[in-house]
Amino acid sequence: MKMFSINQLWDQARKDTNSARLDRGEVQALISSGVKFQHYQDFDGEDFYELIVAYEGDFYKKLPLDSEQVLRENGWRKGVLLLALARCNRKVATYRMRIENVDENSKVDSKKYMDMAHRALENAVSKSQSIQFKLNYHE
Repeated sequence: MKMFSINQLWDQARKDTNSARLDRGEVQALISSGVKFQHYQDFDGEDFYELIVAYEGDFYKKLPLDSEQVLRENGWRKGVLLLALARCNRKVATYRMRIENVDENSKVDSKKYMDMAHRALENAVSKSQSIQFKLNYHE
């Protein structure tokens, strides 16, 4: 199995037309499907790369090692799609669980809650299908 180096991933991300540039000063950055990839140099000119993932809106956290492994094994484009699909499928499972476990006796307006939950579920399923289509097209 081919493993991509961090430099190869950076080159792939820069060439990917689906990656948006977010350069800021000396830091070059790209984002695609919720994964942000940053490159900068220290004072000695040594290259540093950082992979981070969108988490709770505008907050980012370091990409977990198992997710970085997905990128190294599959390359940038397919890897970010696989990670996005996994995040989306987790959302689908969460929404389904919330719908199944709604408490009819709670003080929350259950009809309104269920409508919102079903809408969120439909959106997540639609997004998941869209990502799956992109993955199928990629291969």
